[in-house]
Amino acid sequence: MRIVRPIVLALLALSAPSARAAEPAAVPAPARVIVPAEPEFVRPSAEEALRFFQSMPRVWRNTRDYDPTAPSKKILVQLWEDFTVEDVKTVKFVNPGGHVETPGEPGSFSKKHLVMRPADWWYFTAFEQLEEFKMGHDIDGVTDECLFYLGHLPQTMHTITLEMSFATGEGVKYLQKLKNLKHLSLRFSRTITDVALYHAAGIENLEHLNVEACPLIDGRGVAELARLKTLKVLKIGSCSLSDASLVNFVHLPVEELDLSSVEKGWIIEYRGGGRCRFTVTALGLARLLNTPGSLPNLRRLILRDTEISKEDKQRLAALRPGLEVR
Repeated sequence: MRIVRPIVLALLALSAPSARAAEPAAVPAPARVIVPAEPEFVRPSAEEALRFFQSMPRVWRNTRDYDPTAPSKKILVQLWEDFTVEDVKTVKFVNPGGHVETPGEPGSFSKKHLVMRPADWWYFTAFEQLEEFKMGHDIDGVTDECLFYLGHLPQTMHTITLEMSFATGEGVKYLQKLKNLKHLSLRFSRTITDVALYHAAGIENLEHLNVEACPLIDGRGVAELARLKTLKVLKIGSCSLSDASLVNFVHLPVEELDLSSVEKGWIIEYRGGGRCRFTVTALGLARLLNTPGSLPNLRRLILRDTEISKEDKQRLAALRPGLEVR
């Protein structure tokens, strides 16, 4: 990445005219197809779901998953062993992933993750009061079929975290049914595209969206998020963004824009390569901030671990009274 000399940025801030807001280059809308009406969705009973959950294999977890103050230690557990039917009806948070035992070696730790088949996700729709669903890198089978079933979770849902999933942008449309969903994280995915942003804009009460380190996101879909007036925080660092793509950010309603670098070696390896091509510069950000009417609610611009210098961050902050840049 070419670093703008501080003197160039200072001159831009003080004397250069503001960039004229170009018409955002919107992500192409998904192809319009005729889809038959969805039949009435039938959920499993709590009893059916419990039988399935208790048939799942044991997984390795950390003692700190249960007590943050406990010494860190791997333990092998059947996550649902002590669950009851009433627990299925009232549980608020689930995180079903984990490393499984090596086949034929009970009690051994392996690098293999819990594997979910598409139809397995149906059982999770039995939850009646679930609020938060978290899935990290240690569960396989998080695809568009999974998102279809997540879209049938109860309206108590406010947070979904899917890290390193193999869902696509098209799958995000199923989450539009969750009218109270406020936090959605799709980060570290090598299959998520800008179409995800197009559909995320239809999640009517979404406030916090995280698509960090998704190399197929190039910014074209960002303009669609301007329709989402509730959006307060957008984390989109380590995506394939350039100065040219920043024109799509002009009309965002966000209070916080996070472009921090979150690329880690193990993340890139797990993703199968595909390093993000992030080439945003201080000059490009200065032009964005100088554009009349751009980012009207912005209060925080986060640029951690990028190649933008401390001095240039200070100059960017000086362009907007009250703007915090770090």
